[in-house]
Amino acid sequence: MADGTRSTTRRRWLVTSGVVGTGLLAGCSGGSNDGTEPPADGTDGGGSGEDTPTSSGTDVTAGAGGNWPQTRYDAGQRRGTTAFTGPTTPLVQRWVDRPAERSGEGRQPTAPVVVDGTVYYKAFGYGDTQQSVVYARDLLSGEREWRTELTGASEYLSQPVTVSNGTLYTVENDGIKALDPASGDVLRTMPDYSSTDEWSAVEIRDGRSYALTTSGVRAYDLEAETRLWETDEPPSTVRVGEDGMLYTEDARTDGRASMLRAYDGETGNQVWSRPITENVDVVYGTVVADGRIYVCYAEPAEGYRTGDYVIEARDATNGDVDWTWRHERGHDQPAVGDGTVYVSLHDAENGIAAVDIESGTTPSGWSTAAPNGTTEPGMSLVAAGDTVVRRLRIENRPSIRAYDGTTGEIRWTKQFDFDEGPINDIEAASPFTLTEDFLLLAAADELVALAVA
Repeated sequence: MADGTRSTTRRRWLVTSGVVGTGLLAGCSGGSNDGTEPPADGTDGGGSGEDTPTSSGTDVTAGAGGNWPQTRYDAGQRRGTTAFTGPTTPLVQRWVDRPAERSGEGRQPTAPVVVDGTVYYKAFGYGDTQQSVVYARDLLSGEREWRTELTGASEYLSQPVTVSNGTLYTVENDGIKALDPASGDVLRTMPDYSSTDEWSAVEIRDGRSYALTTSGVRAYDLEAETRLWETDEPPSTVRVGEDGMLYTEDARTDGRASMLRAYDGETGNQVWSRPITENVDVVYGTVVADGRIYVCYAEPAEGYRTGDYVIEARDATNGDVDWTWRHERGHDQPAVGDGTVYVSLHDAENGIAAVDIESGTTPSGWSTAAPNGTTEPGMSLVAAGDTVVRRLRIENRPSIRAYDGTTGEIRWTKQFDFDEGPINDIEAASPFTLTEDFLLLAAADELVALAVA
């Protein structure tokens, strides 16, 4: 574009949003390589380049503590954890992996997950590169532990990998593949989805998958390799709670009420259904955490004034509204931390808001101020312990900023120069992955690991 602005293609959106797009295209064949050795020269095939990540050469003191086993942390998409506290001091670039340099054009990394000091992610192909490769790398050094090549991949099956019950899962054209996280060996492929269905999301929790297809939701036991149940009503979103309950939202912006439904994850029996207000302009989706469902949407605009951003906190056992919170300039789904819901704001202060999960009010002493920055749209807000992180631009430079989750004060800011490659695409980057000392993200064709100095 002449003015230098960026346009987000469908392909890039599929990669960076961290979700599965419509898939199972006719003519795509599935297959797997169950741990065969890579070429002796260390390449992925089809190109050149050693399988060694680029290190910053900067000495860091980071440790490997903290797990982030799924994109947005879990199948409820809470984007937060209370198990550890994320980085509290500024970050430096530790290592970068560029899969496309080893395979030629057409291989992009998905959002990474981290378990026990190992980073797992998939680099998938599109166009003439109908193939994906799953990698395991050491968190501290970026050195490769193993790689497994899977054929028949598609740009429409770009969902990041998930670790559940000690098994690594990846969604491919011919089903969900279970891999041994220690070796990368393919253990089994499950299930055999009908080629007439298109997938738009798959959530995995406790060894079970819940696939949102064009014909409804399908539940599978991935360990027993059996289909549990299916529905004949395709919703807009699927979330899974800590107790195994399934929650779906039939999102509407046409003046009709959206419907929120709960299903028994074991049997598929509907437990309850509740209407959501008809007064909806933008649906941001739902977040499930700690026995509550947070329904997020924007109300219709009034003249030149944008509609309010609204969060309804609902009791997960019956769908009743516990409290409602609104703001003139909220954006996107929130992150749920330890007793607090965090929301990105697009207002004069460009800060983040905090909402107490019990009262639905702003905690005493909280400040939303974050001067000299403007937020970028996208799924960027995450929380780990009392560290809350999001992406933004400061003086038109792509940046990452961390806040104290108890006060709202700025904890650290990382700004990037325009020649630092992947960070130029930070507004289209994947959801952040946090550990105690690291922040990882996939941006464009690169996987970036930042660590405390």
